[in-house]
Amino acid sequence: MSPLFGQPAETEADTANDQPPQPENGATPVQKRSVAVPDDEYRQRGLSRDDVRFLDRILGVMNREDDEYTLLDQMSRLRDEYDALDMGRRMEQGLLEAASAAGHMCYTVLADGRDFLGRVLKTGPDAGDPGEKTPHKVGVWLLELWLHQQTTVVCVEPYYETDDGAVLDAAGSDKDGAVVWAGVAEFASNNRQAQVEDYDTLTALEAAVIWAVNNREPALKVLDSLAEAVRIDERLSRRAARSFTTISDTVDNFDAPGLSTGWGFKNLGQRLNQ
Repeated sequence: MSPLFGQPAETEADTANDQPPQPENGATPVQKRSVAVPDDEYRQRGLSRDDVRFLDRILGVMNREDDEYTLLDQMSRLRDEYDALDMGRRMEQGLLEAASAAGHMCYTVLADGRDFLGRVLKTGPDAGDPGEKTPHKVGVWLLELWLHQQTTVVCVEPYYETDDGAVLDAAGSDKDGAVVWAGVAEFASNNRQAQVEDYDTLTALEAAVIWAVNNREPALKVLDSLAEAVRIDERLSRRAARSFTTISDTVDNFDAPGLSTGWGFKNLGQRLNQ
């Protein structure tokens, strides 16, 4: 990855003699990206300009608007670009959430954080799902990269809407425009019926399907749900459930039209880097 985001953040002392004109609403642009949050608003929250800069940059990455940083880069390196951050305060206020994806820490700017910035999370075809969090976006990005490597695929589209109105996390189409691969990024859920319905939707596509999961828990839950609903012929053995490698090998041997292969995010990333 190229060097991150230019120069270190300025302090108030550094910019005291070089302030831009102040908007009528009392806001000062806290970043070159023209994000303006009223000074009294972020100060009342106990936040700094760097806090606002960081929130804005993370949302830019989530929206795929950043030219230097992607969802697969370590967000801890971005965090380290700013000196005056109060991670705990932003999380306590419901502006930001931290979670792990593909073996790395990543951050999600939550709805209150987006309102604070006066920005939105992009949604729709090629953009994202409503309320989507960064770990899921990481999974979708990995699926896209994997689909690009499939020999029958000439076009990859994230958040692809089918003719029936279903939204696929990622879809790969052949030269004739037919979907030949579908991808789903799955997380832990107690809604077994929803997992079965997702499987049935994917089966109806008559395309090959890759399921990607962030850790072993959702993989085991999905397979257990499908076995219970008689969508796959057998339950995963205790031995096969020991690692993602053995889970993937077992899934590859299933005769399941809605589940052609399955990978963990981290394993998928490692394979793509080979």
